[in-house]
Amino acid sequence: MLVVGLLAFGVASGACGAAPDPTSLIVFRCLQGIGAALMLPQVFSIVQIEFPPERRGRPLAFLGGVQGIAAVVGQLLGGALLALDPLGLGWRSVFLINLPICAVGVLLIPRFVPESRSPAASRLDLGGVALAALVVGAVAVPLVQGRSAGWPLWTFASFAAVVPLGFIFIFWEGLVKRAGGSPLVEFGLFRIATFRLGLSLSLLFMLTSPPTILLLMVYLQEGLGLSAIDAGLTFTPAAIAYGLTALGVGRMGIAKREHALVPGIAVTATGVLVSGVLVALVAEPSALVLALTFGVVAIGHGAVIPALTGTVLAETDPLHVGSASGLLATAQQLGGALGIALTGTIFFGRLGTALSPTAYGEAFAFALAAILVILAFAALLGRRIFVLVNPADVSPSPSASVPGSSAPRT
Repeated sequence: MLVVGLLAFGVASGACGAAPDPTSLIVFRCLQGIGAALMLPQVFSIVQIEFPPERRGRPLAFLGGVQGIAAVVGQLLGGALLALDPLGLGWRSVFLINLPICAVGVLLIPRFVPESRSPAASRLDLGGVALAALVVGAVAVPLVQGRSAGWPLWTFASFAAVVPLGFIFIFWEGLVKRAGGSPLVEFGLFRIATFRLGLSLSLLFMLTSPPTILLLMVYLQEGLGLSAIDAGLTFTPAAIAYGLTALGVGRMGIAKREHALVPGIAVTATGVLVSGVLVALVAEPSALVLALTFGVVAIGHGAVIPALTGTVLAETDPLHVGSASGLLATAQQLGGALGIALTGTIFFGRLGTALSPTAYGEAFAFALAAILVILAFAALLGRRIFVLVNPADVSPSPSASVPGSSAPRT
């Protein structure tokens, strides 16, 4: 499945690079998303299967670190490709660069990644897939399209349909379970408190991470007039800071992963706050100063994202690792998409028709203020996870914890 997903992503990337018009590009982007969705959960699952519980925390933390480093370095690489314009390909090179990467992966995976098969292979819950897509789409589509469309009636009808569609999805999954099938979502996972809370925090934190990167790129290029390469270079300190922090969290191991959550969120909020004040008060702040303030944000991201990956999956039963991995990947992607839609609505709603650096700075500051509010709720949830996992560090009562217990926390 990992190879199939990588192949699908590579083929779709090639199609994107050859797209003759915007409509075709959007269709091929959807296919690219399907390839990524086939691929990413398998990575989580392989780590769960190949490493015993006591050794699982570090590779999961490294995995989260690689995700974040790639997101930051991608901005730099994309800017470089647009600036260098290899072979005169323009924007198409941003997609075509995936082809050699995917080819290397397809060649190396069979050699270095062990195969694993379930003793009882299950059929895909196609009904669950269709209903889940409806639920996610009912939230995402109006958020993405609502502002530009003027918030017509259908956007509110779509939001209202989320609740009944959600109940239908839960009912369907119950039917599949009672019939002896394999439901798309194993709801028993939500009885594990670290999984339930960690998944919620993953969704909440990802509401802030991708939007911060995207809005900074918009501000640097549209507001301050930087070139694509100069805007990409602004992320260099962030990439270094993220990588070093993520590696440090990975070395903490599974027993200390929750310790990084609240401090990491606090550091992220500090960087966002300083950046917001800077762009609100200074008409054209230095790109170097912004690079340093967002380096602080990256330190927070480098602590939180790897720690969260380990928190969500560390206590998952290997029998349900596929469902758990799919839920984590969905929470991350959905959080990022909804965060971009939400903060983008705030940003462009505040910007209006004004196109001066000051107007862009004020709009950016407003969006960062919304991100700060989300981070405050994330900190509360991170604190709840820490208290759950480390009751002895919070209360001196001997009855607060059971020494030697390794049962899932419920």
